[in-house]
Amino acid sequence: MFDEKINEIREGLKPGMIKKVNIKDPRILIFRRFDYKELENYYYPINKNALIYLKLKYKQYKKDQLRTIEYTIFDEDEKANLTYQVNLIGVLLEKIQIQKKGVLEVDDKLLIYFNTEGEPTAINENSEKNQEKLAKLVTTLPETSKEAWEKLNVNINSYI
Repeated sequence: MFDEKINEIREGLKPGMIKKVNIKDPRILIFRRFDYKELENYYYPINKNALIYLKLKYKQYKKDQLRTIEYTIFDEDEKANLTYQVNLIGVLLEKIQIQKKGVLEVDDKLLIYFNTEGEPTAINENSEKNQEKLAKLVTTLPETSKEAWEKLNVNINSYI
């Protein structure tokens, strides 16, 4: 029943129909693509709901990665480094500053989703096309995604 309502709403939304979105709307997740060519596959959270979603994704990723690291054949130093990197994502996530209020003009850099039971449901075609990239920031080791974290002003250089 809920999915039917979402589909009805989405069918009624024609491209270009949504011109603005309110950051405080509790029903939606908003992400923005970085404005740098080398970071075009990374998106960062704009509103509180998007940040909460990323924290949930990180929690799942951390659990899986720590289990994998434990059973790898890497030496102890390498395991310690990988564990540090995975835990560092959580520290950096807590330092992300999100916008508290405002209205954003919808463009191709924004991804907008309905918040449906902890999972995003794309509102428009661009969001649907890029949904697999939402959690890349929190599922890539900070050594690899360092530039993205630097753009978020979370002081990553003091940790790496």
